[in-house]
Amino acid sequence: MQFVLDTSVTCAWYLKNQATPYSIAIYDAVMAQRHRPLVPEVWRTEVSHGLIRAVGRRLIAREECRDALAELDLIRPLLAAGAAKAGVLVFAP
Repeated sequence: MQFVLDTSVTCAWYLKNQATPYSIAIYDAVMAQRHRPLVPEVWRTEVSHGLIRAVGRRLIAREECRDALAELDLIRPLLAAGAAKAGVLVFAP
């Protein structure tokens, strides 16, 4: 199943006070590669901004932010031929 992965859901994966059963279920599905989310081209930038702001508000430590961004890089969003025309990234396993 494909779905659009919202930045706020992604940030909730790493900000424990924002985690919900939904965000946890989405995290598990994405990490287990059961689903391939679609994300806008600015998704990585938006998530980075949200996590860096969380560091500034002392919601997470710098190391946690760095680890979260490294984990997101492991998911390896790739431009898919069809999705590129729509301005969307597709995560590929």
